[in-house]
Amino acid sequence: MYNFNWDHCGVMSDKCKKHFTQDTCFYECSPHLGPWIQDVSINKCPEGSMCRKWTEVYPTAKSMCEQIWSKSYLYTTLPNTSGRCMQLWFTGANPNKKVAEYYLNNAQQHQSFALTTLLLMAGAFLSVMM
Repeated sequence: MYNFNWDHCGVMSDKCKKHFTQDTCFYECSPHLGPWIQDVSINKCPEGSMCRKWTEVYPTAKSMCEQIWSKSYLYTTLPNTSGRCMQLWFTGANPNKKVAEYYLNNAQQHQSFALTTLLLMAGAFLSVMM
């Protein structure tokens, strides 16, 4: 995608290239990621930086997930089958629609609760002031 050169720090293995291509397609093309996509980061190496080993930059899975791509991902210990985690790789039906619906419904319930609470507080405040 975008004519990106995956070999900019040396030749990348086919297995790694396949993973990053899948990740890019997932991020760019999945219809279920809309609520989480934020177009606010910079996609370039800092000036004067040098290529380093992956394990030097991200020593653990948690550090990689939470630091890469401007903190776009959150590390979790939930299993893939929890229905709470987007799946990069899957066979069969796309499980990500149900995950997106879960978070959308919970966000709407949270917003509804917060709005109701705010309105009740405003009503109580007005009744005290009158």
